[in-house]
Amino acid sequence: GLEYGYVLSPDYDESVVAYAPEVTYYDGWFYLCESQAGTGHYFFRSRSPEGPFVPYTGNVGESIDGSFFIDDDGKAYFLRAKAETIRIRRFNDDFTLSNDAFDIDNTSMGGWTEGPYVLKRNGIYYLTFTGVHVGSPGYKVGYSYLQDSDTVFNRYGYTRAENILMNTNEEWHTLGHSSTTMGPDMDSHYIAYHSRTSGVWGRHFNLSRLLFNGPEMTVDRPSLTDTLVPKMPAFYSHDPLNDMDFAGEFLLTAQKPLKTFTAEWNFIGNPKLVFGYEDSANYYVIDTDGLNLKIVKVSNNISSVVKAIKLDHQYDMTALHTIRLSHRDGNVNITFDNMEKIRNLALDIPLGKIGYKGDSYEKHFTAFSNVAQGLSDQEYAKQKTLYANAYDENVSRLNASSLVSINGDTEDENYNGKNNSYKLQLSGEEYATYKILATNTDTYQITMRVDNASLGKKIALKIDNETPLEFVIPYVDTNAAFINVYLGNIDLVKGIHYLSVLNRENTAFSRIDFIPTAKQETVYEN
Repeated sequence: GLEYGYVLSPDYDESVVAYAPEVTYYDGWFYLCESQAGTGHYFFRSRSPEGPFVPYTGNVGESIDGSFFIDDDGKAYFLRAKAETIRIRRFNDDFTLSNDAFDIDNTSMGGWTEGPYVLKRNGIYYLTFTGVHVGSPGYKVGYSYLQDSDTVFNRYGYTRAENILMNTNEEWHTLGHSSTTMGPDMDSHYIAYHSRTSGVWGRHFNLSRLLFNGPEMTVDRPSLTDTLVPKMPAFYSHDPLNDMDFAGEFLLTAQKPLKTFTAEWNFIGNPKLVFGYEDSANYYVIDTDGLNLKIVKVSNNISSVVKAIKLDHQYDMTALHTIRLSHRDGNVNITFDNMEKIRNLALDIPLGKIGYKGDSYEKHFTAFSNVAQGLSDQEYAKQKTLYANAYDENVSRLNASSLVSINGDTEDENYNGKNNSYKLQLSGEEYATYKILATNTDTYQITMRVDNASLGKKIALKIDNETPLEFVIPYVDTNAAFINVYLGNIDLVKGIHYLSVLNRENTAFSRIDFIPTAKQETVYEN
């Protein structure tokens, strides 16, 4: 870890009482922003995350709670609080602020709104924000999402979604000012946020798992205790020269990733990044000079270009860079410094090692995991929320059933779905099985979000190999496209279980929640 000490010298007056500092990395520089006691932002930069960071601007104003976002095209943006909304401003190429800015519609908590952060995942922008007062136990996090846009810089395209973090318990409240990070497995995502405890000074750090169903995003059982530790990669090394194996001009992992995998390479110089390595005559390589990037297939020592692209500008290859590749079901995505440059490339990668070819560049952190493109959400033991798309493929039977993309007329007052999220349409004698974790032995209330056609129909739930429990989905006289219904209660013993949803009458659902509830006993009196 980093040595203890200041990354920004206290000799700089503008660093005193630094509100909400944030750091990003771009092409050799670490950039830091902070608002001195809420009086406007200063920007600093350093060649190292350990500093020293030095100022390169004066006070540029822009309120508080600044946050960076770098889009896939390499353009950088600055977001910050603005009264009852979030404001976004474009950076110039030298990371000074341009005059191109606006307030983003549909990004309000209904009062003072602050703490913005943008995550881009699978082409969807998720903008989280917080409000309305940091001194209130009801301080909370909400989000808006943006689809079908090639830029985050979109004023009118965001849709306001639900609030995803709030708790007013005396022991744990004031949940807010979040940011989002990728998990160590390079596929999962987590939300980091602060909390308060009544009678205890200061704010405390929290980390909770995020789950996704298209534009839908939720925090899975945010809690002060019993949160699952993030999974590490199957292989990782900060010292690949000593932890990986030399084989002629190759440096390779001892193990092969599984068919579904995510791999990451960090390097300085012009690399040749190897994956799908079967032998020295059969492998794939990613080759980049910082302006051009190409995937090359080597088959029986004959090279052919699979895909070649130009990056958005010439990157400084004397600086550290990262390339990440994910592969699932013959589909490949590639990011360069967390900017997605190749998406949905049809390429069926054979089982093979990852590594490097040649020695004319520096090799740094290297890793692979056996999850990719959302598989970690399916394998994760959910503690509260089951999205329809998060079933375990290995223990489900879904041949005639299908995940259906939800698409409706957003102008219709009865339509309350989120377009491009998914519902699971069950059919035949089939079932979807979800991995869950009961944090305590208790009675759990089951709620489902079903489509209108499923109202009044039968469905069954089964815990592990127990006898199925039969339920009737309550009928509600409504024209709404989707309805949240209380299905019933189930008893769970603390630990990992498999919850199966069994078809009975061709029902469809998009979400299930299981929450501990007081067990009610009926008492009769004469």
